[in-house]
Amino acid sequence: MQMRFTEPIRIGSRACTIRPAGLDQNGIRAVAEELSRDSVIVLTCIDPGAAWIQAGSKVVVTLDLPFRGNFTPRALEVAAVINHVISYGVNLRVAAVVREMTFVSRDGSSSGPVTLN
Repeated sequence: MQMRFTEPIRIGSRACTIRPAGLDQNGIRAVAEELSRDSVIVLTCIDPGAAWIQAGSKVVVTLDLPFRGNFTPRALEVAAVINHVISYGVNLRVAAVVREMTFVSRDGSSSGPVTLN
């Protein structure tokens, strides 16, 4: 499946999780501030167990997608590399470069990556 994005995706402030890529670790709760074909920005609280949130870290941001009726609830998993972290007191603003987006059902099965051209 190929998708072409011509402008940023307007997501408002959507609850999400951020976790290190490749690890079966629970994510840290966050709020996605912005998502485009090239970048994702999330806001989260500083967590002592999240020393992995630093520039160069590979992460997965998971956003639950809205659903209705008999449709299977899905999520968008965004694989990214953190390029900038700003600390605001007890909060972090994390900016990352998007590498891949994958739609997954909320039970964890994947529908494959979305090619971003």
